[in-house]
Parts: sequence; structure tokens; C-alpha cells
Amino acid sequence: MISPFGQNVLDVVAEVFSTTVEALRGPSRHAILVRARSLATYVLRQQRMSYPEIAELVCRDHTSVIAAHKRIAAALADGDAILIADVAKILSRLSADKPDMARTTEGMIEEALRGQAAASIRMDALQREVLDLRAEMEELRRERNGGVDA
Repeated sequence: MISPFGQNVLDVVAEVFSTTVEALRGPSRHAILVRARSLATYVLRQQRMSYPEIAELVCRDHTSVIAAHKRIAAALADGDAILIADVAKILSRLSADKPDMARTTEGMIEEALRGQAAASIRMDALQREVLDLRAEMEELRRERNGGVDA
């Protein structure tokens, strides 16, 4: 039996991705449906639904649900802006119907944005490291050429 909350999440995800609940629960592996289905599993898991319950809801094996959840969580942590926007859109539509869910929604969006900020900081550090390595290589090149710029 499908829980009312689970059905509501599928309805909202289907609406956001302009598809149907049947398509989300179906066997298709089209990229847009995989993304929508994965986002549904992420949202359901963040709301403390068990992997087996989610698996039954989306007609998948629980290991597929675990993999989808991990994939979305990692992408959010890496700061995938489009994914963050999709999650925010889904959560805002869900919380519009349930004021008590608004706090959870805000927390999940803040968590995603922290992941995006952390990814941005890591990228800045990597860019600085690349610049430092380039300067070091240039210095070694000058030393090798007897102090003459090549």
C-alpha cells in the first residue's frame, strides 16, 4: 500500500518534471525519468522513509533506491545548481500543502546550499593550487634555461 505522503511526493515530482506517476514507477530508464525518480527517492529518504518502503513506492529494488539516494546526495554536496533548484522546487511545492514541513524544507535547502558553498571553496582552492603549480613550473623552466625566459 502506498502511503499518502509517498503518493504526494510522486505527484509533485511528476508535476515538476511534466510526467506521470505511472512513468515514474514504470520501467523506463530515460534520463529525465531516472533523474525525477532519483529526486523522489532522495526527498522520501530525507523524510525518514525506509529504503524498502521507497523501493515499493517507485517499483524498484531497495539497492537501486540506495544508489539513487547516494548519487543525488553526492551531486548536491558537489553543488549541482540545477539539482539544487529541482529539489527546492519539489520541497517548496510539498511544503505549501504542509506548513509543518516548511522547516524541514528550509533545512534541506540550506544543507544543499552549504554543499554548493563547500564545492565552490574546494574549486577556489584547486584553482589557487593550479596557479601555484604553474608559477613553480615557470620558475623551474627559468632556472633550467639559466635565468632566461623561454
